[in-house]
Amino acid sequence: MIYRLPALTHEHEFLDLVFVAKYVDQLLQQTGNPDYGVVYEWQDEDAQGEFIDLVEGAPPDAVLLRIAGAWVRRGVIAIPRGNGEFDLTFV
Repeated sequence: MIYRLPALTHEHEFLDLVFVAKYVDQLLQQTGNPDYGVVYEWQDEDAQGEFIDLVEGAPPDAVLLRIAGAWVRRGVIAIPRGNGEFDLTFV
């Protein structure tokens, strides 16, 4: 999985959710900004464990919300806007 914090620039991608959790907890404690508690998740492997090259601009597979030290995962429905961007709905 690839994890990205939308509150940071796109150069901040992570592969380790445990590291991301510690990092997010630290940001939340230092800043009090709840935006840092939102992390997007992209699949980077197929069902056979083969690496998938992510398409730039592809919508995330899920959103992870850091609430009271625990992750809450919500699926994402991405509705194309027609200009390469998406409206995201969390389910």
